[in-house]
Amino acid sequence: MAWSPPRSWQPGEIPTAEMFNAHIRDNLAFLKDPPTLVYTQYTSISTSSTVFTSMGFNWAFQNAGGRLMIGMSGGGYYPAGSTPPNNGRIDFSIDGTQIGSTVYGAYAVPFNTVGSVPFSFVFLTEPYAAGTHTIVPLFKTDNSAFSIPWHHLWIREVS
Repeated sequence: MAWSPPRSWQPGEIPTAEMFNAHIRDNLAFLKDPPTLVYTQYTSISTSSTVFTSMGFNWAFQNAGGRLMIGMSGGGYYPAGSTPPNNGRIDFSIDGTQIGSTVYGAYAVPFNTVGSVPFSFVFLTEPYAAGTHTIVPLFKTDNSAFSIPWHHLWIREVS
């Protein structure tokens, strides 16, 4: 069910059940359950690239026209031999355009010691027109190896 622009009612107009269903019931149902994607991966992905590169998967996300909220949590891992300061950086590309800083990305997983570092973040995008958008998770490292042994990602249209 898609969002439809609310009707502008006219004085004296007697709405029908069809009008109410389309402009009230259906839009409230959409607000309760907007387009959402949830993805969990338990296979480790790694990079030693200092430029943003794909995590190896992408999605076609259908939205009704609005901002997207992207959330991700997981574990970052810095192997033995990693040198601080080093940050694993995470970003996303939507329709080929990177949404965070081209240098810093949308989120940095800080490195203080060799081993695992839990992380979690939420990013709110600018509005996107209604349609299907290709979303690609990206990551890089500042100067050493960076792995993500597992992660949980979700995308939801919020306006």
